[in-house]
Amino acid sequence: MNGAYAMSRLRCFFVAVVTLLGPGLISESCQAGFVVTSFAGSSYSANTVAMDAALGISGYTVEDFEDTALISGLTISFEGLIPENKSYTSLPKTFDSAGDSQTANNFWDGTKVLTNAGNGLNGPFLPTAATNTTFALATGAPVVGIGLANFQSALSSLTNPFPVTDHTLFVNGQNLGTVESLAGVNWSGGVTVRNAYLRIEGTEGSLITSIRFRNDTGQDFLVFDRFAVFATPSHAVPEPGSLLIFGLGGLGLRFVRRSISNS
Repeated sequence: MNGAYAMSRLRCFFVAVVTLLGPGLISESCQAGFVVTSFAGSSYSANTVAMDAALGISGYTVEDFEDTALISGLTISFEGLIPENKSYTSLPKTFDSAGDSQTANNFWDGTKVLTNAGNGLNGPFLPTAATNTTFALATGAPVVGIGLANFQSALSSLTNPFPVTDHTLFVNGQNLGTVESLAGVNWSGGVTVRNAYLRIEGTEGSLITSIRFRNDTGQDFLVFDRFAVFATPSHAVPEPGSLLIFGLGGLGLRFVRRSISNS
């Protein structure tokens, strides 16, 4: 077993232990070689510096969708749109969520966002029950973050009085499960709400090359914002789980040294 694989297995073990300890400490899900960390919509702050620090994306390259240009290497594709599929390396237009009553409070920075209708809510392209929204990275990245809003989940709630469908997350083509289950207690379904922020990390040294969101059974208009990419693996900052692992390792080393000195 190589060192990278062993560390990723240890990281997943830590995630399982934290899950057993209960919600509130950290919200992570280790699935198919990826760790998905979720943050509640209440994590949003107009102070993006403070918010990025809370979300663990400080210093990342951010696509904020405030203009039509996309960050280098990013392609966004839409399958299942009416009347045809679309793929963009720059957006056809911006979409101001603050200017529509159905998308109020959907932004994670500024007020412009990306929609799964190719920012064509009032144009010819509309999402269907089979709509897939895919973010592809030409060179890949070890960690990617994304803000989600307007997802109307299948389970009704105070913020989601008109349930529609759940939504499956695919990373590098692998089905990781629904975003609702991955985010767990941090998820809030609904129209005029920020559902959650997801940070997805590749384990075993893997890079993320594509992230896809699928409407599972019903037509749902989705909003995405603050797409953040960490593209320098050699300078990766240890995650909280890794820091705890290293801390436990340090304590173990001190114990061994003390045992040797006392023998």
